[in-house]
Amino acid sequence: CMKRKQWDKLSKCFARASKMGLDKLGERGPTQQSSHCEWKQFVGRVERFEQQRIACETGLAFVFSEGILVEAIREGNWIL
Repeated sequence: CMKRKQWDKLSKCFARASKMGLDKLGERGPTQQSSHCEWKQFVGRVERFEQQRIACETGLAFVFSEGILVEAIREGNWIL
């Protein structure tokens, strides 16, 4: 999928794998706490990847990050 740039398919595969992993852990019971936490983190990464993929397709891929000017204004510092 990655070589052919089929990001939609790749995203669906990631989502399916994360669901299968959580389901498998659910069958085993609460003994695998660390594994469950790792799968939850993977689910979060998959969701973020899907959001980024959609944003790139629609042309809305940008991130606002505060610069030095905004920091200075918030802290009440002088800018020379």
